Amino acid sequence: MRKVALLLITTLLSSFTLYIIFQELVVVRGVFILLTDSYGFTLSNADIRIQIEALPLDKQFTTIIFRGRVNGTSIFIDYDLIRDVVEGWIKTYPNDEGYETSLFISLWIIRDGEVYSFPLQTLTYNPLKASRGVVVKTLKLDFKSNLCIPREDLKNIGIMQECVIVWDPVPELSWETSSYIEVPILIVNNQNSYSGVIGTSITIITNQISEFKVTLVFCDNLKAKLYQGIIPDVNPLISGVSRSGYYYYGGSVYVFPQQVYHFYIKARIGHAHYMEAIYCGGYPYYTGKEKTEDYVKDIQVSGSKIVGGRRQGFPAYMSKILDGSQEEKCIIPGTVLSDGDLDVDELIYFGEIFDWYDTYDQDFEIGIPVGAILSYYFGIGGTVGSFLNRLAVTFSSGHSASIFVVGWLENLGQEAGSGYDVYEDIYIRISKYRYAAPQGTFKVPVGVYFRCS
Repeated sequence: MRKVALLLITTLLSSFTLYIIFQELVVVRGVFILLTDSYGFTLSNADIRIQIEALPLDKQFTTIIFRGRVNGTSIFIDYDLIRDVVEGWIKTYPNDEGYETSLFISLWIIRDGEVYSFPLQTLTYNPLKASRGVVVKTLKLDFKSNLCIPREDLKNIGIMQECVIVWDPVPELSWETSSYIEVPILIVNNQNSYSGVIGTSITIITNQISEFKVTLVFCDNLKAKLYQGIIPDVNPLISGVSRSGYYYYGGSVYVFPQQVYHFYIKARIGHAHYMEAIYCGGYPYYTGKEKTEDYVKDIQVSGSKIVGGRRQGFPAYMSKILDGSQEEKCIIPGTVLSDGDLDVDELIYFGEIFDWYDTYDQDFEIGIPVGAILSYYFGIGGTVGSFLNRLAVTFSSGHSASIFVVGWLENLGQEAGSGYDVYEDIYIRISKYRYAAPQGTFKVPVGVYFRCS
């Protein structure tokens, strides 16, 4: 135990020493990344290939920053490599050191005679800080997680010696909004005429960091399947963070019988498709491995407030959300929804619902239907549209023990001269895909959509 402690201290001191060297002895700017295992130990006897992408605001999708071999167990991204990306963010957020955007990182690693790939890891950084000095980050790689893929198919190709392996974008199957559009975070449908008044409220609190995470799909021959009319049988993964910051949002409304309201935020969202390729002598060999990434690139803010609001009625893309999800009765044991309904004056907190569906502590709170919105926004139909409609990203707290989104549904019965004192059955919509965690698969609420009947 003493040796382990000493090694940990040495690793930490090494990172700190590197930071001092870069900051004080050399005038450099950028991002320094130290690669370690899940315990914080540097990767020994590892041959590493890496692809690093950044998220620019002045153009769509990602910008490839670096592709190639890592010399040792760290990599320094010089400011000149990310200058255009960083300056675009600083132009939008000129004095803000509190938010972070992301680097999307893919790795291929030979270690102890085995080949592993990490289709997506992320590291967040603040562009303003990277423009002023060196931002030091540690990327911990868990070789036992479901974000690490053992690659028997690569062991005999010799790619680490003579070739370059990358993720090539597939532009015809990738979409991203160029402006900030309305993205729903809560939909309440008080369907019937003989119904109580439903009170609902939603608040995003500022004393916890808000994180928008990336949904990753890893699939063999995905492009071919989609073009053949096959909706792939996959279990999406919740990967790293695309955007984070300390922000506030809030709203509440009475939903009277036969009314629908939805709350939204304004964001830029995307879906990117990639094919894994090995380049030897300039010619690509496609391995058949493919991935998609669904993400929130940025949110529109005014100071510390997320720009958004509420509207009466369904969002325009509701049919896409319905296509990609299925309805189930919202039964939450140990709460007032243990019987699936709200009696008059009963109230259920969203935290109780999120905790029930977040089976494996993936820190999943609100499922944003990014795929369904893009499907509507770009007019995507058929099998490709149906695939997209099932994909949501998580919008949550940066700490699994924290409650980030506060809100509730309450059956007010007869209220404000409307409604009746009757119980309300509560239904929720779940993605048709089951998402994957190391312990198993789990259901993901989409919308979040509630139907009260």
